Amino acid sequence: MRRDRLLSTLVLLAISIALDPSASADDRTCGASGFRALGYADGSNGVDARTSDACAPESRIDRDAYDAGWHAGHSLFLEESAIADLEDALSARGRELIRLDADLTAAQQRATRVDAPASERLDSLAKVQDLASTRRDLAAEIDGLELEIKSRKDDLAALRQSVADSD
Repeated sequence: MRRDRLLSTLVLLAISIALDPSASADDRTCGASGFRALGYADGSNGVDARTSDACAPESRIDRDAYDAGWHAGHSLFLEESAIADLEDALSARGRELIRLDADLTAAQQRATRVDAPASERLDSLAKVQDLASTRRDLAAEIDGLELEIKSRKDDLAALRQSVADSD
């Protein structure tokens, strides 16, 4: 996922540099749009904000352009990272639910065995009740994660649109 994001950011950087044919090579690399694109590329890939750049000493960096690009890119990076973390948590909870369902089925089968002693069936029934309660809690947590992921993806789409509109 990071590699795809890096590739798309580099493509955007190349396009923004190429779109100003009147600028000299140095201007296209180090001009305001170049610094904004550089900042965006750094921010959207989780790179810390730069204090200098190879194309210009610290005193020649257009900090406003770079910082504006970096903040826009970094906002996207943070939101995408949060979504990825939530999706990982959802996947882990899904695996946990599958294991829980297997345990619940096994406990239900033990609780209904007519040839088992009554004490074993009662213990299994108590286990079924505990597992069923845990399953309800886990299912509610999964539902909450799914809703949060959807909301965060909607926020990300709006943020992307906002970044696109500001360019």
